[in-house]
Amino acid sequence: MRGLLQLLAESLWPIHATARAGRVSADMYLRPFVFVAILLLVGPNLFAFVELTTLLDLYGATLFLLVFIVGFEALGITALKWLGGILVPDECAALLGTRVPSAVGVGVALVARNVLLLFLLGFMPYALLHEFLALRV
Repeated sequence: MRGLLQLLAESLWPIHATARAGRVSADMYLRPFVFVAILLLVGPNLFAFVELTTLLDLYGATLFLLVFIVGFEALGITALKWLGGILVPDECAALLGTRVPSAVGVGVALVARNVLLLFLLGFMPYALLHEFLALRV
């Protein structure tokens, strides 16, 4: 909107005269009349144009954010499926899906083993680093 107002101000009251110093260009007096004539011919359509341009800008920003959010959700779903494949392999999922209590127990034990293994693999380097830094202090 500021650019439109700046263009309007420059067209109605030019800062740099194109004619020689001391002389005024003939079209300088006609510019305000031409501008008023255009406004009268366009009428309320000008306001509709400005509103539609604003709506188009808002629509573009909203669509960008929507696509961004959907992309993050798709990434999260993919990450959860990958993590589920690590924690609950297909064999364990098949055992958990059965109704036999002993098979479900074996499936739970296998899942617990995988969780414990991942916990130890993630926790042991942290614990070793913590102990190493405690010895140096």
